Amino acid sequence: MARDQALVVDASVVLKWFVEETDTEKALQVRDYLKEEAIPIVPAIFFYEIANVLRYKTEFGIEDIKNVVQTLEDFQFRVEFFEKDVAHPTIDLAYQYGITIYDASYIAISKKNQIDFMTADEKLYSKLRGERVILLEDWK
Repeated sequence: MARDQALVVDASVVLKWFVEETDTEKALQVRDYLKEEAIPIVPAIFFYEIANVLRYKTEFGIEDIKNVVQTLEDFQFRVEFFEKDVAHPTIDLAYQYGITIYDASYIAISKKNQIDFMTADEKLYSKLRGERVILLEDWK
């Protein structure tokens, strides 16, 4: 099946592919959807975010994290870099919504590409009402 759609996904969703948490089952369904039907789009910082969170999980050692990174590389995310067409809107959105530059980068990419953004972060989701944002727990 061709992947003719796209979705911006943040680290809070993808981490659930590797760590058993609330809504892990839904996150795995999103993973399957992204494999078959949609191109996952992320900011370049995404991979650092994943590796950093896992670095502080006691169940993950160095080789485990390297394996996760390799799995993510193999998944073929489309990566957006911090360049003018993303950077300037990211900064504006961070101030507009009172969120981090990291979090704002996801919504800036979503807006640039006119596609939805998915997060598992309820606090972030509640701040972004009115944007094209999907909360993982609400995904069907």
